[in-house]
Amino acid sequence: MINRENGKLIKNIKVGYSPSHVVTLPTTDDITIAINGENGISVIPVGTTRVTKMMPTQAHGHISANPHGHWISADGSKIVTPNINTNDIGIYNAADGDIQARTPTGQNAPGAHPIAIGMMPDSSKIYAANLLHHTLSVVNGNTGALMKTINLIADYNPINGSFADNDGNGKIAVGVLPIQSPVSPDGKAVVIASTGGQIVIVDTATDTIVKSLDCDPGCHGANFGAKQGGGYYAYVT
Repeated sequence: MINRENGKLIKNIKVGYSPSHVVTLPTTDDITIAINGENGISVIPVGTTRVTKMMPTQAHGHISANPHGHWISADGSKIVTPNINTNDIGIYNAADGDIQARTPTGQNAPGAHPIAIGMMPDSSKIYAANLLHHTLSVVNGNTGALMKTINLIADYNPINGSFADNDGNGKIAVGVLPIQSPVSPDGKAVVIASTGGQIVIVDTATDTIVKSLDCDPGCHGANFGAKQGGGYYAYVT
């Protein structure tokens, strides 16, 4: 925990082995942390500096999930984790951690490696970036059913590294090794940071790639911030 105004350390908090991402609950401001190495989501109540519970990301007897870059619905009712070890996403009730769905991603490809989640403001769709499958899975936020798999490397030749309009849609857009994939607060676009060196923009109305922008190799994190005068900026690390 760091004081955002002066940059000073407030406290180091032990939360579990290999914590990956931190997201606050919009309804309470409680802190949730995906614990990659312990297969759960730790919770720190607002105003405190101590973990009070961990919600498991799989039931007893299930394969360890290894959750990574999770997301929480705008109404605070759902937590969604990409589960690296089981190649699926988990949808949970934020209040009690009840597992509502486990949806395979990357067309259930072995080693798809789902790594980050984005979600529509109304929770109608969930987007999961599959790092090693180079795809973006579109999941129904109400039923948990897989709706579509968007191929992010259709225009990429892995042999010589060249880009071309291989899918014949009139544009060249590529996202190699996609990672963080937030949805804009107005619900119009998904912006994907691809560590291969691209920023991919997906239109949420059609769930198709609009274009890709150049980024340095190692593109990883992405999120949105308000723009003075209206609209938003996407920030990519």
